[in-house]
Amino acid sequence: MAGRRIRAAILKKIMRLKIFPEMGQEEELLKEKNKGFRYLVEGKYKIVYRVKEDTVRIELIFDTRQDPSKM
Repeated sequence: MAGRRIRAAILKKIMRLKIFPEMGQEEELLKEKNKGFRYLVEGKYKIVYRVKEDTVRIELIFDTRQDPSKM
């Protein structure tokens, strides 16, 4: 049950990217890769994505309780 609620909340946040693809902040930990990574936070999860032309690509959903170097 909890997993389904978390999944639904993450998907709801991702769906907002259709309307506002630039709404997330730049991901500082991946800035050196120069690929325009951005992120949103939903609960304990960081949704890392990038926008290329008209496409939003989800690159990673990361549990923020983990060591950031694993990202």
